[in-house]
Amino acid sequence: MRLHILALFCCYVAAYSLHGQTICTKARTIQCGVTYKDSTDFETSLSDNYQCDEGSSLGRERVYKFNVIQPREIYISLQIEETGVNLDLFLLNACNLSSGTCVGYSASNTKKEFLVQFLEAGTYYIVVDAKLAEAVGSFRLKISCEDNICKRASSSITCGEYKAKENLGLAFNLINEYPGCQNKVYAGPEKIYQIDPGSGFSIQVGFHVDTSSKKDFDLFLVQVDETCYEITCLAQAKASAIKGSKYLFSDRLGSGTYYLIVDSQEFYSSGEFSIDVSCGDLPCSGLTAINCRAPLVGTTNISARDRSKVSLYRVRQENTPEKYYPGHSGPEKIYSFEVFESQNVTLKLSQPNELKPKDLNLFVLKSCNKLDAVAAGVSSGNGTETLTVFLNPGTYYAVVDQFRGADAYKFSLDIQFTQACTNICDYGGAFISRGTTFSNELSRSEVAPILLYEDQCVKDAFGNFSAGGKRLYADVFLFHNEETQKPHRIDPERWQWHSKYAWFYPAL
Repeated sequence: MRLHILALFCCYVAAYSLHGQTICTKARTIQCGVTYKDSTDFETSLSDNYQCDEGSSLGRERVYKFNVIQPREIYISLQIEETGVNLDLFLLNACNLSSGTCVGYSASNTKKEFLVQFLEAGTYYIVVDAKLAEAVGSFRLKISCEDNICKRASSSITCGEYKAKENLGLAFNLINEYPGCQNKVYAGPEKIYQIDPGSGFSIQVGFHVDTSSKKDFDLFLVQVDETCYEITCLAQAKASAIKGSKYLFSDRLGSGTYYLIVDSQEFYSSGEFSIDVSCGDLPCSGLTAINCRAPLVGTTNISARDRSKVSLYRVRQENTPEKYYPGHSGPEKIYSFEVFESQNVTLKLSQPNELKPKDLNLFVLKSCNKLDAVAAGVSSGNGTETLTVFLNPGTYYAVVDQFRGADAYKFSLDIQFTQACTNICDYGGAFISRGTTFSNELSRSEVAPILLYEDQCVKDAFGNFSAGGKRLYADVFLFHNEETQKPHRIDPERWQWHSKYAWFYPAL
């Protein structure tokens, strides 16, 4: 009996304490741009209907109040932390809960509810409630009163584009977290770029911060949801082998719009940076071959066809960590060359007669792939590079590219071998037959390559020509041997015969 009386008394006290209260009585004032972690636990239920046509809400509600100073679009997000708990989100313009007070609601029965609403100036109320009386849950609530990411994108950036002297000085803070990439709080302003790379392309981004500013900016690649407020972080820039430069390299992307975001953890942050984007692969068809006969002279232009397709190179060598070299935003020139014997190969890049040389770098690749480089010449910064690398037999590729620029440029590229650098059969000329007389003039202006014949053969004829500094001029003729073991007698004037296929004479 005493317990029954005590229970009735408690119910009377509770009913009396709620008498005359409205949901506004327990409304907590919140601010735009702040994330609030809260729960409906320890709350009471003052309303079961918000006139939003969603049906009854019998759970305990949590109520918030905020002010809109001027007409604008706002975004409200509710992230429910427990699985299996369904909380609903309501937006009201008054506390009387009459018809017309409901501005909007979200009741998707998922772990995330959100509203995007254009509001006039005034006071508004947010209610978090549940349909079931016993439903209690924890959640994160945030109001965003700034323009969304899509509207805040300050400019677009296209594949092959280089932007210099960009700055965060006039930007504002919109994004504090990058879930999936970095577990840090970013209180600083952002610079947002929109990019549409096209389906099936990967994005290569070079990000370069002015080292004198001593600012630690970060770069992210994100997608946004249908509200343009929530992001999915796809990639974050990492430190590269070049001081002051970071690189970002994405997987192949589907069609759609993406955003590159420069952000800072510092609340007040400014400083210059540059950014470049490429979305393609090296064009490997119809390449010019380098040989050791003479230096190769190359040029580029800045037409759409010659815009940068690749800006990031990865160098991997045995027993050394891989290195990434971003920022090569200029039009690249690609050449192939053959190595017939294991040896050291030296490539020399220069810009003769250029009054203002460009900052050109040089890469050697073992396949025509930006991620398959075996050596890099990136040291001088004035457009001249000398690169020596030990290579086994095979086909290789030399790439000349401009660092942090997108100009037309001219250059000279020379390759030097320590062993045979070409195949004698590549120089096969006219056929000769038995009983014929022929003559030929060799061009004294061209230095013959070191051909693939036996070293001893050359030494017997001319001595050690490499050590002695002598050069060989060569002409090549072909003939058929039609009879087995048949001796051949060749008697050219001034010519010395040391092969079935070629004559040589020493330089005078």
